[in-house]
Amino acid sequence: MMGRTREDPRGGWRVLGIALTAALLSPTLACGLPMLWNRGRLWMLEREVRAARHPPGARVIAVASSYGLMGNGNHCDFVVDLTMEAPLPPAALPRAYERVHVPFDGDSLHLQVQGTPTEENGRTRYVVGVFTQTEAGFDVNCR
Repeated sequence: MMGRTREDPRGGWRVLGIALTAALLSPTLACGLPMLWNRGRLWMLEREVRAARHPPGARVIAVASSYGLMGNGNHCDFVVDLTMEAPLPPAALPRAYERVHVPFDGDSLHLQVQGTPTEENGRTRYVVGVFTQTEAGFDVNCR
């Protein structure tokens, strides 16, 4: 019996193992990569908001940021809010931020003072932030 080789009995199991691994990893990659992408985008937006031009003497007290579907529809919401403290009267805050913008996905987002600032001991606490929407893509958090 020249020319005949003996087949490896484990060869079929290897192919089956590769097929099962691919079947299990495909959904993980299909869902996981878009989520990682959007988390990276949120991180960059948060970094831009922190680095924006804030009033002199202002300091960050707290940061809140998130992304996902907030409401209904097929889109992705991105929110970054900073709780700040500054040596300004509350009435001066809207003017301090009227020309402050941050880049995001090729757009320019306006930083806005939100809620009602509170003043104590000559310092004002306030929240400033951005909100924007993008297409959902394949991220399950945005559907």
